[in-house]
Amino acid sequence: MAYVFGGESPADGGMDCSGYISYVYNQFSSELEIPTTDGKFHIPTEMMMNQGEDVTSDFPNNLKECDVIFPTSGHVVAYIGNNQIIEEPGSGKVCRIRDMDYTSVAKVIRVVPDSVWNTSSKGTSGASNGSASSNLIEFIKGYEKFVSPAEDDGYGNLTIGYGTTAAANPSAVAQGTCTEEEAIQWVKDEANSFATEVKKALDKDNISLPQNKFDCLVDIAYNNGTADLIGGVTWNSIIKGEDKNTIANYILSWNHANGGVSPGLTKRCVARVKMFFDGVYDSTH
Repeated sequence: MAYVFGGESPADGGMDCSGYISYVYNQFSSELEIPTTDGKFHIPTEMMMNQGEDVTSDFPNNLKECDVIFPTSGHVVAYIGNNQIIEEPGSGKVCRIRDMDYTSVAKVIRVVPDSVWNTSSKGTSGASNGSASSNLIEFIKGYEKFVSPAEDDGYGNLTIGYGTTAAANPSAVAQGTCTEEEAIQWVKDEANSFATEVKKALDKDNISLPQNKFDCLVDIAYNNGTADLIGGVTWNSIIKGEDKNTIANYILSWNHANGGVSPGLTKRCVARVKMFFDGVYDSTH
């Protein structure tokens, strides 16, 4: 395929670097994690640089196939493994595969879900429909011990069922006792109430997340509410596509209760990191 400046598809007789990468990746957009409104890459390169998870820290030794590399803010190539890249190099040249010889790069982003590289993943990388998944409901149940009648959760909150509090559902707590079926329905209702808030805020930011990452945010909201989550440092790190370690550390920071670190929430936050990056919903503890 010849290089044609401004070309965005084969119909243009050729493509430039960003046109080629966006055209190829957009053919598989439903399987990728591109945080734009329509889940597709949009050119030019300066925009594309913010349309994936920032994994620049993985350069050069921990790159994965299909990582998108920006040697500069004006050029983009795709990593294909074995220290090789594919690119539309420039005027008078054609699309080519060559050895990667960069000593530094402007940025690297990742749009292939981590779950693709993790064969033990139990979650889904499909885009969320704005509801809490059944995997998340089971995850919550695993961390919230079923109690009936209502009792103090150890932090001064009267709870019933699977962690339902008077603040979230006063009539449930006032009921005094419940069946497990009632408790599960309360979990679903509360989780989906937070899911609605999270989805509305993501739509406002023109961000679409896969179900496992969406569920992670909903689970944080389930324990902490949305006031400090939406628009906070964890939220902004995710929507900006910051690097994995930065996002993980923010997720791990939601382990406090009543002004102190909670061992139970610490374990839950570690599990949330696995949910977010690997699609693994593990509530064993």
